[in-house]
Amino acid sequence: MTFVITQPCIDTMDQSCVEVCPVDCIHFEEGPDRMLYISPVECIDCGACQPACPVSAIFPEDEVPADQAFFTEINSLWFEDPAGARAQVPGEGEGAPAAPAAAAPPAAEAAAEEPSAPVESPPAAEAEEEPETGVRPPRLVARRPLSFHVSLLLALLRKKLAEFDAGGGDTRLVLSRDEVVEMVRVFLPESTNEARVVERIDAHLNRIVDLGFLRRMKPESDASSRAGQTSFEVRRILKAFVDADWLAELDARLAAYRAELAGSGEGGEGEGEGESEGAGPG
Repeated sequence: MTFVITQPCIDTMDQSCVEVCPVDCIHFEEGPDRMLYISPVECIDCGACQPACPVSAIFPEDEVPADQAFFTEINSLWFEDPAGARAQVPGEGEGAPAAPAAAAPPAAEAAAEEPSAPVESPPAAEAEEEPETGVRPPRLVARRPLSFHVSLLLALLRKKLAEFDAGGGDTRLVLSRDEVVEMVRVFLPESTNEARVVERIDAHLNRIVDLGFLRRMKPESDASSRAGQTSFEVRRILKAFVDADWLAELDARLAAYRAELAGSGEGGEGEGEGESEGAGPG
């Protein structure tokens, strides 16, 4: 699902939503455009833009008011045919673009000539009640816990992205599947079943692709030219999700985990030595 910018944005174009969008999915062209447009492909449904809009022009796709529903198509059309989308943006005081009138069948024409009974409008009490303030409450975004290994892989990818940016090289960080496997392997318990380990890492990678932090590269578009290997582009939205505080907290937990493992290992060795010293012929 995506968010949609509607009529109140026309000739306003405040751009507060552009500043808070973590994936830069809100676009417009200075001059020709009279409103902003959200890309339905790039939008990650985070909801950050909605409360930032000072004129309440942004709605989730399934909550767009009925009289503004045509803006869903306008937002999507702009990314394929900007001129066509601009032509559908209503002028001042106009509503939805009028649809071409269809020819009425003969029976309908005959019925139209006959006087019809007056149609009563529904009582005001039956009409849908709108909030008195006219401002919709902020929409809540569901938060779902991530597994330890997915969180760990996100942290490792975030550190890799920071190292990549510090190097000042290419603008896109592309990692092969083998590189990701080697990056994570040191944090996994030893196993004699190599295929099973790789299968688990693939499952974590698929989860991160679904979250939108990795993009699976097509073989022909992979700049690294690693034939026969699946590659992933690390998307920069990861920097907005995994910040310095998040990394510091994870580092602290990993340090405690390593200390606990080291302590249990030393305890096991001490117990083993005591047993060997106490054992002997009676």
